[in-house]
Order: sequence, then structure tokens, then C-alpha cells
Amino acid sequence: MIHATLKADELGKQDALILRGKLGFADSFLHGRLGLLVLKQLSEHAYGRSAKLRDELKVGLQVMFQRLTLCAPRIVSAEAMKQRFVFTDAAFEPELLCGGLGAALFNDLGECVSWFGLPLDEPQCRQFGGGDKQTIIYELELAAAVLALDFWADRMVNGLQVCYGDNDGVRFSLIRGTCLSKPASALMRYHLEREAVNNLCTWYA
Repeated sequence: MIHATLKADELGKQDALILRGKLGFADSFLHGRLGLLVLKQLSEHAYGRSAKLRDELKVGLQVMFQRLTLCAPRIVSAEAMKQRFVFTDAAFEPELLCGGLGAALFNDLGECVSWFGLPLDEPQCRQFGGGDKQTIIYELELAAAVLALDFWADRMVNGLQVCYGDNDGVRFSLIRGTCLSKPASALMRYHLEREAVNNLCTWYA
């Protein structure tokens, strides 16, 4: 159905809802939340004005096909799981167009086992949208969380993680798995792919 939809380059309301239902059922057996983005896109398309596929939906359907082909099933395990705590933060100076981000990883004994800090110059901040809007603190706070959970994924596979941040907008986006701006959406897609591959189950606080 995905291949037929992409070939036709259009999808009517009824067919969009049917495809969404089938994909939603199949996706419920897989680990991770990447499929939710595609299901949301299909719902929006079904109630949109045009049957023609938007580029974003085409990419989403291709991602869903890969997910159905390659992604691991949800795992229910009775094994004891180690817990990790991640703390993230970022800063941005609008006048200077510079900033930075960092994170620290703690084990269940409260010991800091790893950390990183990255300064960001003007060209790097512009990649996040700096200069185009007043602040990019949302994008940088999100980047800090995404990088931390990626850097330390090998230590947290099949475990329980709590990721602490001080930006509510970022926290809600990480919970929902969706973002508004283009740079943030690219970060979120990468994060959800890594979350599925590493079987991460993160609580955001």
C-alpha cells in the first residue's frame, strides 16, 4: 500500500484513513515512537484540501516502510534494569550570536560517570536558525538532550533513563515526539530513530 501510494503521488481521504489504520496497527508492535509522526501526517493529509502528497508525507511514508522492514519488536522483560540520569542545559547570546550546550550522565548511585560541553560560534548558531529569529534557545536545549541520549545510548540500552532539562517547551516536544521548526524537526527525527534502535525508554522531567 505504501509503494502504491508513493507511485500514485496522491491519496484520497478514505484511502488515507484506511492506510493510517493499517499502519497504526502494525506500528503498535514495534519499539519506538517514530511511527507516530507518520500517522499524524496521514491524519492531517486525510482532512486536508488536496489529495496530492506533500514532500514531507512522502519522506514519512518511506521512513515508515524502513521501520516496518528493519525495526525490532517491542520487548517486555523481567530482567533487572539499570537506571541512568541525564541532565542537560544550553545557553544562547543573541547579541553575539554564540552559545553552548552540555550534559552530564549519572548512575543510580548518584555518581557522575560522563559529561560534555560544547561551545557554539556564530556559523554554528546560524545552522540552528540564529540570526533569523530572536532566540534559538529552544533548538539548543533540544540539541543538548538529543546529543546526550545519543552519545550515551550504548550505556543505557534496555535500561531506564530520566532526562532532566529546564525548558518546558523542549520537554513537551520530547514527550510528543514532534517539533515546529525545521532544525528542531530534523533533530527530533534523528532522536526517534536512535531511540528505536537502542530500545530506550526515557522519562522526561
